[in-house]
Amino acid sequence: MTTNTSGSTLSGPSVVPSLPAPKVQGVGSDGIIPATLIAKGLRVELTELWTYPAILGESDYVVFVWAPDGAATYKLPAIELKGPVTLPVYVTIPSNYLQKNEVVQLSYEIHSLFPNSNVYEISANTQLKLDTIAPGANGNLSAPEPIIDPITDSDLQTRPTIDFKVLGDYWGRASGDTILFWVSGIDAVPTGLPTHKQTFVSDSGEMIVNIPVAEILKLSAYPVLYLFYKVMDASTNTSHQFSFVGQVNRITSLPAPGVPAYDLRGIINRDAARSGVVVSVNYTDFQAGDECVVNMGVASTDRVKITSLPLDVRIEWKMLIANGADTQRNNKLPVTYTIFRAGTSLVRGITSSAKLIDEDQRVAGIENPLAPILINRSLDSVTIFGAVSNKPNYLDTTDAGKGVRASFKVFKNPKVGERALLYWPNRPDSVATYTVVQGDVEGMIKDFDNLIPWQDIQNSGTNPNTLVYYQTDNGVNQQQSPNTVVTVSLAPLVRFARPTFPQSVDHPNRFINCYTKPVIWDGVEVLITPAPHVLQAGDKVLLTWQGFRNYPDRNPIPETFEVFTFTWAGTAAQKFVVTNYEKLIRPLSDFSGGSAKYQVLRNNVLIGESAVGYVQIDRKYSGSGNYCGPKGNGPLEK
Repeated sequence: MTTNTSGSTLSGPSVVPSLPAPKVQGVGSDGIIPATLIAKGLRVELTELWTYPAILGESDYVVFVWAPDGAATYKLPAIELKGPVTLPVYVTIPSNYLQKNEVVQLSYEIHSLFPNSNVYEISANTQLKLDTIAPGANGNLSAPEPIIDPITDSDLQTRPTIDFKVLGDYWGRASGDTILFWVSGIDAVPTGLPTHKQTFVSDSGEMIVNIPVAEILKLSAYPVLYLFYKVMDASTNTSHQFSFVGQVNRITSLPAPGVPAYDLRGIINRDAARSGVVVSVNYTDFQAGDECVVNMGVASTDRVKITSLPLDVRIEWKMLIANGADTQRNNKLPVTYTIFRAGTSLVRGITSSAKLIDEDQRVAGIENPLAPILINRSLDSVTIFGAVSNKPNYLDTTDAGKGVRASFKVFKNPKVGERALLYWPNRPDSVATYTVVQGDVEGMIKDFDNLIPWQDIQNSGTNPNTLVYYQTDNGVNQQQSPNTVVTVSLAPLVRFARPTFPQSVDHPNRFINCYTKPVIWDGVEVLITPAPHVLQAGDKVLLTWQGFRNYPDRNPIPETFEVFTFTWAGTAAQKFVVTNYEKLIRPLSDFSGGSAKYQVLRNNVLIGESAVGYVQIDRKYSGSGNYCGPKGNGPLEK
């Protein structure tokens, strides 16, 4: 028993309900419980507080009273509400109490302090209708029937709707049932949303479904339309299977269009899109002022004024992929045209019969932002390696007779069986192939499955700018990578004369030492004289310098290795000075040696290289143990 602030008490139930009826969330005034709520349970709102709601440290208990029509009333287990109790108050009736098909009067009792307290208030009733059985009870639904058959061009111009009949003889027919109706151009169970939904008040007799004529116009290309329906009751229970299929004929006076690209290839793919897809329109009763719209699936062109027939209408890329052809293959996609004629009542136009085509614009790899252009600059380029030279994108005679390796990064979202096809100049078909296997992921570096035959390299010849690319291929469409520039040098290399060292000429033993002029710390002169061969102005010379602890070539000193690059001036001979004394020359102090050789590149192609020239270098004075250097003579100059 709970005492109010004035000291009065309540004992025993109220004879007259003192609380408003429970409000069930998601249920309207008709009391019908949607099937989704039956599965989840009912969330009930108590919209008004009772006389003495529990305060802190106390509890009230809600007891729902379940009174089915024609069956015994019973109470659900008490639900505790811990104080302090304030609005809003929400409690839940579990789904296990909602599994019978019945009409229920729902009320609740509020018990103070204890679930079985004799002090409680009661509410008014809310009527609920529970229905878990779908219309038809999984039995067969009879086929829908056309009201008019065939549907003509005139029907589509003059009627607001095209009507069909559903017998309504299914089990469980009730007021508020909704017919979900599909109209399709193919005789197959529908997968998308219904064409039309219509709710009926009557619970008996035939059900006439009024399909807006615009929905039929979308399918007017098909000579036969197929009809299906399901039934959904007011509780949203929906029949589990479609009705038997019905059908209606469609007659049009206009012949189907032509699609030459499809007739040529058997499919509209990206190659067709690049070449140009046109729809050819021709009919017999042309009149001046006629206009045409070409329809491809759900997409249509703007109106085109017809000046003569036949008319070819170009289909742009955006329209080609409007039906999702870049993400899925479309089989039997209808292509039609609609003729609009001024001065007539045919304001909706007359649509031709259909040309059915297959279309697939999907690609292997990342989508080209400039589609349907073949070259996709978002793809990674290929890298080429010679068997011996093994430099990226460089081949020369040392690689002759051996297969050439090619590698690339696996493209985006690879699918098993997709391929990359490598192309080399002067050969129409691919020279190497890679086929995607299980486990490949984007960005993996993979070698092509076969080496490029040397004969294909040789057939293309010497070229410092050999352009090599690959194409991704999913069996229908291709995309081309950016070009890789490969330097190919197949001419025999020229053997140039070894370089000489002018500072050593005046020494009887061809030494470079402390008496050499110019002095050694200013640099070591290297003279290149390619005769009898002639270098051209602009040729690139790569001079390699290497120092050794012991003359001529024993114990190389890694720190003294250096490659210099300079441009040939067009003279018969040219001198180069090796500087950086501290790094490249100073370590060569005591019976040491230096070497030089050079390579010549013309147009970035290696045309020859020299033998190695050696010179002895010694900065030690005999007897004194001193060394010469830029700061004078002494032991510290070593």
